[in-house]
Amino acid sequence: MAETLKSLPRGKGKSNYVRAHLYRAVHAAIRANGMDDDDRKALQQQLFGKASLSDMSDAEISMLLNRLNKDRNNKAPAGHRAHVGKIRALWWSLYWLGEVESSDERAISAFVKRQTNVSALRFVDHRTAPAIIEGLKSWLARVGVEWPSGDLHAITAARHPGYSPAHADRIAVLRALGARLGEVGIPADIDLGELGQPCAMSIEQLDGLIRERGERVRAGRK
Repeated sequence: MAETLKSLPRGKGKSNYVRAHLYRAVHAAIRANGMDDDDRKALQQQLFGKASLSDMSDAEISMLLNRLNKDRNNKAPAGHRAHVGKIRALWWSLYWLGEVESSDERAISAFVKRQTNVSALRFVDHRTAPAIIEGLKSWLARVGVEWPSGDLHAITAARHPGYSPAHADRIAVLRALGARLGEVGIPADIDLGELGQPCAMSIEQLDGLIRERGERVRAGRK
């Protein structure tokens, strides 16, 4: 439940007025950032070790507000979204391969915290994202995903205009999913042995194929 003005500690009028103003400003800032109350608590825990506003001093709440406003005014959110999207995509790959049981945000955030001590996925920035991404790619490599070498990518890109690292990563995951289907006795829907076929697909088509194969892998393992 969100902390409200009713949860303010009793005290002198002026002190209570300042705190009420800080509470309002914090809640306005989390709404502006598209955050919910659980996100706010996770950020407070990360910054101050205190999930409740009532446990924080006025100075700490002011620091929290400055952080929230800084995040909102960040002029380069696209890079952050790209990092977060990449982490989610890799986690979903593990999910479709049957290596993790949950694909929800809490499961991803638990992994992020183990890797970096950042309390939630939404707080990952450009400094911590590479370690998380490499950790996930290493995990996927251990369970059968063969990431393409730089040389192979360059050769394929020369043959297929529009081919990108995003295509290469998805095709690697598709191959691993095809192998998993074989392990549970389910024939793959298409043969990826002919490299040109998936290279001609759009990213959206590849994502759809990953989802279809992943659903069949997970169903076959039950």
